[in-house]
Amino acid sequence: MQSEYLKTFLLESPDVEERYKTKLGLINNVDPFTLNIRDLDNSIHGVPPVTNMDIVSYLVLTSYYTKEQMKCYKSLQWYKYLESGLIVDVGTKEVNGFFVLLGKVKHSLRPKAKPLEVWCIITKDEAISTAHCTCMAGSAEVCSHVGALLFAAEYANRRREEASCTDVLNAWMMPSGSSNI
Repeated sequence: MQSEYLKTFLLESPDVEERYKTKLGLINNVDPFTLNIRDLDNSIHGVPPVTNMDIVSYLVLTSYYTKEQMKCYKSLQWYKYLESGLIVDVGTKEVNGFFVLLGKVKHSLRPKAKPLEVWCIITKDEAISTAHCTCMAGSAEVCSHVGALLFAAEYANRRREEASCTDVLNAWMMPSGSSNI
């Protein structure tokens, strides 16, 4: 099934449409923009195992970001999206042995505008295969919105791994001399 987004490529940009369809070939031609949000795993346990190094490798090797820019990441736009809580409706679905990570990024200066839609395809061994965003630069596969979604996934993974003792049910020792409370 084709999304409305893909149908616009048929009329406007045949070369971008071809690249988009190539990306979809990884996941049996399922267009992530046609997935229903109710069918996605929105839990922290469904987040694909993405690490900081995987993201930096993807962003640096496939885009205009440099290693020096990544070192001062707090000045980058994707970090500002993440820090401001502009990433919403994040979910995952497993398709054809890949994780499809979807999300929306709200506009920082136009809060009532329709959020941009972003998806990333991630392999089981944490490699980021490709991504797409509905912004003007999104067909190039790397933009600040893609970076924001990927780092949101990395942040969720870190939070899951660093759960405090109060985040875990009954993580304390039982008092001596008592069998049940």
